[in-house]
Amino acid sequence: MVGYFEGLDSERGIAWHCADSLSLKKFLGCRVTESTPDHSGLSQIRMRLDTETQQPAFDPVLRNVAERPSENYAREEPRSA
Repeated sequence: MVGYFEGLDSERGIAWHCADSLSLKKFLGCRVTESTPDHSGLSQIRMRLDTETQQPAFDPVLRNVAERPSENYAREEPRSA
C-alpha cells in the first residue's frame, strides 16, 4: 500500500522511503528508532502473496480513502493580507 500511495514501484524505493519518513514509520507501527523492513523482506512478501490474496485486503482501504478525506491532515485557512 505504501508503494501505491507514494507512487513507488520498486521494493528498494519503498524500503528507503519507509526508513526515511517519520509519518510512514508511524503508519507502519514502527518506533522512530526502530528499523523498517528492507527491500529483500518486501520482495519475499510480494512473491508469497499473489494478486488474488492481496486484492481483498487492498480494496477496502482504497474505498475508505475515496469515501472520506483524510483526518490526519489539517486544512490551512487562507491568510488575509
